[in-house]
Order: sequence, then C-alpha cells, then structure tokens
Amino acid sequence: SIPEGAVALDCEMVKVRSGRSGERFALGYCCVVDAASQEPLWSSCVRPNGQVVDYVTRFSGLDEARLRGAPSFEEAKAEIAQVLRGRFVIGHGLDADWKVL
Repeated sequence: SIPEGAVALDCEMVKVRSGRSGERFALGYCCVVDAASQEPLWSSCVRPNGQVVDYVTRFSGLDEARLRGAPSFEEAKAEIAQVLRGRFVIGHGLDADWKVL
C-alpha cells in the first residue's frame, strides 16, 4: 500500500556549462504528483543556472522554447521543497533527481 501523503517525483535534466567546473547536469523540468490521487502538486519547466549546452531532448523532451519564461532554479527549488516537506517520496532513479535539486 502507498504511505499516506506519499508523492512521486520525476525530474528531467539538461546539460549546462557553468564557470570553470565544466559541464554538469541541471534541473530542466520537475513534476511532483500525489501518489494516491495521481493529481499533480507541482509541475513546471525550470530555467537552470548556467548556459545550456545540451537539452538532451531525445530523453528529456525539453528544448529552448520550453524553458523560455520558466521559473529560475532558485524559485523552483523553494517551491518544490515546500511541496515535498514532510512527505514520503517515491520515484525511479531518485538519486539523480536529488543531485539536481
């Protein structure tokens, strides 16, 4: 059975160049869904920090147009943290999702 208040988390990544650290993956989209009702609690593209060098569209479905006008990473991170606070989080490959959050 699904724990009460559980949510499912999924993140899509883009590759960015940031300063001297070279290329890294960054958050490009995040969705949080109530695991019981399957209602979305938060879903949005995210404008990552750094210059996007690869949208990884083949896997992420993201492109420049989808990220245009999206909330900044800082705004998204704060909103996502609020939604996840105190919740049991389930998902596939969560270690990669946590790294970009």
